[in-house]
Amino acid sequence: MAAVEDTKRPSTFSLGRPLHRRWAPARTEILIKFSRVHLLFLATLLLGGALGYVTNASPGPLNVSPASPSPSATVATAIASARIIVPTAMPSPTATPQPTSTLVPTATPTRVPTMTSTPMPTPTPRIKPPPSAYRRLQDYPRPVNDSGYGFHINVSPYPPDRDVMVNQVIPLLKELGATWVTVWAADENQVDKIKPLVDNGIEVVLRFHPVNAKPHPNYVPPKEYIAKFVAAGIHYFVAGNEPNLNQENEGGGPEVIARQWMMASDNIKAAGGIPLLYPMSPGGDQYHRDMLEGIMKWLKANDALDTLDGAGVAIHNRPHNKPLDFRDDTSFLEYEWIDDLVVRYFGRSIPIIGTEAGYTVGEDRDRRFPKIDPAMHKAYNMGIIEGFRDGRWRDSLFAENFWVLGEFGYRAGQFIADPWIFNPLNNGKDLPIVAALKAMPKFVRKFQGEGFQTRTSGP
Repeated sequence: MAAVEDTKRPSTFSLGRPLHRRWAPARTEILIKFSRVHLLFLATLLLGGALGYVTNASPGPLNVSPASPSPSATVATAIASARIIVPTAMPSPTATPQPTSTLVPTATPTRVPTMTSTPMPTPTPRIKPPPSAYRRLQDYPRPVNDSGYGFHINVSPYPPDRDVMVNQVIPLLKELGATWVTVWAADENQVDKIKPLVDNGIEVVLRFHPVNAKPHPNYVPPKEYIAKFVAAGIHYFVAGNEPNLNQENEGGGPEVIARQWMMASDNIKAAGGIPLLYPMSPGGDQYHRDMLEGIMKWLKANDALDTLDGAGVAIHNRPHNKPLDFRDDTSFLEYEWIDDLVVRYFGRSIPIIGTEAGYTVGEDRDRRFPKIDPAMHKAYNMGIIEGFRDGRWRDSLFAENFWVLGEFGYRAGQFIADPWIFNPLNNGKDLPIVAALKAMPKFVRKFQGEGFQTRTSGP
């Protein structure tokens, strides 16, 4: 049966409110059909039940009026009360009371002090050295009667004793026409041993770093140490060695080595010296070209290309057993790639010095070519020397210091095949090139450009 809507007259059971249209249909129909008789009957039952409950509920006296109401009054009272008590006859289900939660007092918030972070110390901005006086290749110092070649004197981190230097090394260098040398000094106390070279007009390249630890990537030469050698007349300094080899480097990549170079260069310049960028081993554990290019990129990105101003580059262009005119990344001519790299980033050439250079007996790394024997050692190294005489090499190639002149009191160890004089693997005799070089007429190297003034005298 459909529900009946009556919105004009209040429902009897609604306490004067309109019957809501969403009551269930069955309940709406029952309420409408209630008659007054039904109401009287229901009221009587409810009134009787209520009086019985009150009588039995309390042991005390019941406060009842002495006059009994008439039946008509009782009915009238029930009728008058029906609208109030009838809704309780059909009570809604009583919800089970939920336990009252105990209110936890709100804690008074503790004021947390504002955390003030301690700022990191600001790195001291780098102060660039003033522009160098060495603006052109022609401006850099070179030796008396510059021949363009010389020697790494020995394999030791200490130069020969002064007496040996004066009485053996220097006379031999002059016989061989050598005007450049590489000397390794592991500390600042070697000045007196090296000074006689300067006094004889020989240009010293000082390899300066300790021997008891890998020089890379942390060693930076103290300015006061460099100043001692500068006062003795030494110009060129290289404060590390082959950072692309694991045995020389604790693990720094190009960016770390570039930062090390920046600090070393600044210190050397501040002491009055000419810094040389670290020489790479051809190939190496870290590929030498990647290392060099990575250094240049870092210098450019960090506004530090000025570290090359008034500086130079040390190289180890030892071509293994490849012919002199062969060109690849581990050949003699690799110096040209390095020169081009510097020009590309810095804008001009700077001196390139082979602090370890030339061919060594027994080298056979490239199986395409024969092993270097004493005769090939002579022919190939003489070719390098003749290239300086004839102006064949770029002007930026300032010198080639051949590895290695001799032992001079220090055993060559793993480099036993390398000394040019008293070679242990040549029955203790000089290698053939020694006699050939002594017999060669002395010369001053030829440059391709103009303006290279070569000193002919003086220390």
